[in-house]
Amino acid sequence: MLTLTDKLFDARSLTQKEEITIKYCNNLKTLSKCKKDKVAAILVSEDFNQIYSIGINGGPKGQDNCLCNSELSKFGCVHAEQNCLIKNSNTTNAKIMICTKEPCVTCAALIVNANVNIKEFWYISDYKDHRGLKILENANINVFKINV
Repeated sequence: MLTLTDKLFDARSLTQKEEITIKYCNNLKTLSKCKKDKVAAILVSEDFNQIYSIGINGGPKGQDNCLCNSELSKFGCVHAEQNCLIKNSNTTNAKIMICTKEPCVTCAALIVNANVNIKEFWYISDYKDHRGLKILENANINVFKINV
């Protein structure tokens, strides 16, 4: 059973819609062509009735699928959160971003600055650096870890 935990480690069960959306996001990461890591992100409405955009990590459209070992980029692939934000066109409705991985500092800053009304960030697995979560929390974006 999936549960959701906040920074105070208070856990709650997920609704059926939430579980289905999280499983969808987790399955989406398999589409990534990145050789280093496979990550997916989804922007959804707070009631989980609408998916606004999806993103997976990888190379630029129509070019190399993975930049992690490329001379073209010293930073690797475009991150799933970045691709998700780029594809979103709705800036008014409150949203939740679900990601299969905790955000890096750059992605967290982009989430804050994107002006797309993200109220919560849910993630499945940890990243090596937890500073991205602090950036989100400082911007009053509620952060939750999904316990799979």
